[in-house]
Amino acid sequence: MNSDLLSKFFKRQIKKLDNYTLKKKLYFLYFFCVAIPVIVTNGLILKIVYDSEKASRKRNLENIAEAVEYNITSSFSNAVTITNDMYTNRIISKFLDTVYTSPYDYYSAYDSLKRNYILHQSLGLKISNVILYADNDTITNGGKFAKVSEITNTEWYQYLSSSGRNLIIFPYYDYNKTNLYTHDTGRTISIIRKLDYYGKNSLEKIVKLDVDYSIIQKDITNTKYDAKVYVCDGDNIIFSNDGITSGSKEFSKWNEGNLKGEYAEKQMHLYSRDWDIYIVGYQSNMIERLRDNIPIFFILILANLLLPITIMYLVNQSNTRRIFLLGEYLDKVKEEKFDMITGEASVDEIGYLIKNYNLMVLKMEDLIQVVYKDKLERQELNLAKQQAELLALHSQINPHFMFNALESIRMRSLIKNEDETAHIIGKLAILMRKSVDWGADTITIKEEMDFVEAYLQLQRYRFGNKLLYQIQVEEACLRYKIPKLTILTFVENSCVHGIESMSNEGWIFIYITENEGSVTIEVEDTGIGMTEEQAKKLQEYMNGSNIETIENSESIGILNACVRLRMFCGEKFNIKIDSEDKVGTTIVIKLPIITC
Repeated sequence: MNSDLLSKFFKRQIKKLDNYTLKKKLYFLYFFCVAIPVIVTNGLILKIVYDSEKASRKRNLENIAEAVEYNITSSFSNAVTITNDMYTNRIISKFLDTVYTSPYDYYSAYDSLKRNYILHQSLGLKISNVILYADNDTITNGGKFAKVSEITNTEWYQYLSSSGRNLIIFPYYDYNKTNLYTHDTGRTISIIRKLDYYGKNSLEKIVKLDVDYSIIQKDITNTKYDAKVYVCDGDNIIFSNDGITSGSKEFSKWNEGNLKGEYAEKQMHLYSRDWDIYIVGYQSNMIERLRDNIPIFFILILANLLLPITIMYLVNQSNTRRIFLLGEYLDKVKEEKFDMITGEASVDEIGYLIKNYNLMVLKMEDLIQVVYKDKLERQELNLAKQQAELLALHSQINPHFMFNALESIRMRSLIKNEDETAHIIGKLAILMRKSVDWGADTITIKEEMDFVEAYLQLQRYRFGNKLLYQIQVEEACLRYKIPKLTILTFVENSCVHGIESMSNEGWIFIYITENEGSVTIEVEDTGIGMTEEQAKKLQEYMNGSNIETIENSESIGILNACVRLRMFCGEKFNIKIDSEDKVGTTIVIKLPIITC
């Protein structure tokens, strides 16, 4: 069931694709099969690279934290080793436990103790000072020895007493301390140890060993960690490489706001203290790595995007060019031009279509030769029949205007004897002689305008001052050919249907001009006109006129003229009517220039 639904779905999608051009289909193919996979793949690769770089940065931060822990632990391990030696040194323990009877006895024992190597080597191992304290009133404060009573109020001593530990590390700021080697004052980190190895119940003995703070700080500052390092004891920043841990100032306070971006946090236990190590602001070399790989990225872009779209463009051009060529030749078939496609011999599907098209053309040409030969003969017979009907139309031209003119002349001749009668009768004779002479159906515009002039003079004689006219013909148009009596037919129509029904005077204007390879004949009257609907209907009749419409219409004269003009000019003939009721009518005829 699911397979049937899937099959129907794909069929619907394929049906939709049939409505798209081949060019759009190739764009869809490129977009969904190349561009999106490339973008997704490159995105996944970038994500993998980013995650890898992020993990690498995290490992580097953790490695820096471990390196800092190792360096600090190493520095303090050397000092603790010294305290271990003092812790197990019997000579020092005995010196501190001895009750001296006189100052002389103390100084004599002190002089002997100074030759002990421990007191001399300690100052060369990142140690700034060593002091031994004993709860012995017979020793004298000075040098490297002092009484416990001198330190009972200090912060570090109270921490040692309350911790219950034998060994502690204690950072603090000593305002009275002066370091003879670094000339720094203040920041102090001491390793303090009880010397109770030889008897728990003996006098209280303590060694206080001050680590050289400036040396450890310089080690952290001078090491290139590519990140900011903070070593904190609670809220106090003990060591740092960002310039805030100068020995002449009290310890700076740690702010959680310093943890910006990626960072690493590590806690180290240094004897009695828990110190936090923060590594922040790691400088990654990812940008440099990307910059180094820019050429590779461009090559990948060209290979993944530009190369496929270039190939698709070439395929599209190959297909669409031949498809459009095939469509062009098929359009020629509509015009009954059966040309074969040459020079396109290819073996793909489009080439197969072109080959079949050429076979179709050959078969159609044979079919035309065999099947339509008799049709041509019938067309010749029909043409002869139309010519006969045309001759019949010539004889149907109604000369009623001549009879009216003759009747007017007769009536005027009865009333008075005038010389103009002879002139009018001469014009009438010209019209009658030319109208019945159909030896040639085409005449020049000059000859046609002689008919029109004679006709208008007869009508002016008939109507008197009621009819006025004006004729303007360009000189170049006089030699062009038209069917005989066509202009006269439209002028007659203007007189009979436009001017004759009016009680006041009316004008007829005739203009013949040449414009852009055609002749424009304009017949305008100021007669009774017609409505827009009537003018539109008459124009449709005139433009669609044929033998059948003449037989079924009462307006034989102008339809006859239109049929003759169309047969004379072909489809290049055009007629337009513009009329307004009670204002007048204008007929504009456009014909091709014919001189023979």
